[in-house]
Amino acid sequence: MAAFLVPHSLSPGLGCVDGILESRSLGDAKIDQQSLDRVFILIPTTRRPELTRALLSTIATIGCRKVVLVSDRDDENVYRHRLMCDPTVQVVTLEQMRRDCLAKLRRNKNAELLRAITAGNSSQRRVWDLPAKRNIGLMYGALHGFDKLILLDDDISNINSELLKNALIVSTGLALLGVLIDHFPDLSVIEHIRWRLYREYEPFIAGNCLIIDLKQTCGYFPRLYNEDWLFIFAHPKQRVGFVSNWFIHQQEYDPFKPEKAIWQEFGDTVAEGMFDAWSSDRIEESTTIDFWDSFSKQRKNSLRDIRCDLVGMPAQNEPRMLECIEAAHLRSCEFRPRDLLDFMQRSRTSSEQYSQMLLELRGQFANGN
Repeated sequence: MAAFLVPHSLSPGLGCVDGILESRSLGDAKIDQQSLDRVFILIPTTRRPELTRALLSTIATIGCRKVVLVSDRDDENVYRHRLMCDPTVQVVTLEQMRRDCLAKLRRNKNAELLRAITAGNSSQRRVWDLPAKRNIGLMYGALHGFDKLILLDDDISNINSELLKNALIVSTGLALLGVLIDHFPDLSVIEHIRWRLYREYEPFIAGNCLIIDLKQTCGYFPRLYNEDWLFIFAHPKQRVGFVSNWFIHQQEYDPFKPEKAIWQEFGDTVAEGMFDAWSSDRIEESTTIDFWDSFSKQRKNSLRDIRCDLVGMPAQNEPRMLECIEAAHLRSCEFRPRDLLDFMQRSRTSSEQYSQMLLELRGQFANGN
């Protein structure tokens, strides 16, 4: 039987998932190879081959297809060289996988939608293509007849083949099953400041270790920070769960970068607003300008309160934390409630279109077309 980690460093309470997500407990049941043949693992990564190799070494015996999706040819060459010892791993660029999917779509009416949502965000200093990679994973799974997709980030640990196999078993009946983080949380800059200042941490599932039932799931990953939360929130009626007796670790990093806080602020506001609507059963209300007007004010007030607390608690104040808060607050004043609502409306439309396209493609695959 697999050994399970008992959370200790953060001792995260499960209040934010209790009643929102279904709890599933890992056991020691076995999964057959035929089922594993209908699963593939996608590791979206760039410029971190050593992390990817370490992750792959922990899941070497899982028995299903593993795809390392990199950003460009330079990445591909490096990763192929570093991972050449593992013949079960396919290294492919985002553009190669897009071409493969588009070739199979041919004259499909939604081919342009696929092109749009699998493009990287060139407004970043380096192209940010994580949502595109996750979206192409959904498409690849539908086109090749897979039942389930496992998304894994390259910077997680406390994972092995048996844990993943057991998680696949208990994911039955769910559209999504995620694993919570212990030790160092994978949070936005502002949430890291809250954690440092108040020692508050409420874990939630994310795209870093997520099992997706391709026959049930709805939505897509929008090109926005917190795209995984927005994918999870895409449809309030889909069944989403978390593993109650297994926690992954996130590699530690320096979170306090003002430019990162600026980039994250719009996505942070959207995702927290949707989480608030979802957890309080106000999904319909979140389609109104009044909801986003109220939530936008709430967000700005929260940032101001954190700034005041930082100034008043110098012992807790890492100098850049204050810079990050001020940068995020300035950014929050640059967009309006209407911008938030418009984004959500566009996102819902694209989500419905993409979900319908995936459903049609799975049907075509089942019919042998």
